[in-house]
Parts: sequence; C-alpha cells; structure tokens
Amino acid sequence: MPDSKSTFHPALVVSNIKNHVSIILEMKNVQYATCVSTYCQYLKSLSDQLKNVDFPVDNNRLVLQLVSGLTEPYKGVTTLIRQSDPLPQFYQARSMLVFKES
Repeated sequence: MPDSKSTFHPALVVSNIKNHVSIILEMKNVQYATCVSTYCQYLKSLSDQLKNVDFPVDNNRLVLQLVSGLTEPYKGVTTLIRQSDPLPQFYQARSMLVFKES
C-alpha cells in the first residue's frame, strides 16, 4: 500500500488550487496610474476566475481592492468611495473613477 503522504488524490488538488487562488486577489495589489478601465477589467477578471473555482469575491472586498490599488491622483475619489455607506457596487465605483480619469 502506498504511503498516504505520496498518494495523489484529486480532491486534495482541487482544495489546494482553491486555497492558492483565493489569495491571488490580495497578492496582485499593483499600483495603476495610467488606465483605470484596464485595472477594473483586470480585477473583474480575477474575481470571475475565483468565482469559477467556488471562491466568489463579494462586492465590498472587490471595491476595496479596487481603490487600494490606485495612485495619488485618485485619492479624492477613492476616499469618497471608501466612506460611502454602503460601499457602491463595483461598476458604480468604476464609473466614478473613469469619470475622474477623463
């Protein structure tokens, strides 16, 4: 009988993938200064990928990640978004930032 430590089990692989993928959103805290639309697409794509592996990202976490990855020129809008109660939907926050960019 094989050693249990070396036995391959598909359920463990899926579990490990989920655990690894769940931290990608936090690890990708890149500062974007040139194009908010591109940054928003990037975050939405990551969010969709996480949802596909049964680790959905809620709106609040996605919005907070969005504003934390922006540079100084967006500080006023990001402060407004952070102080909103409740936080705006991701697409509303995106619209506010794109408007600031134009």
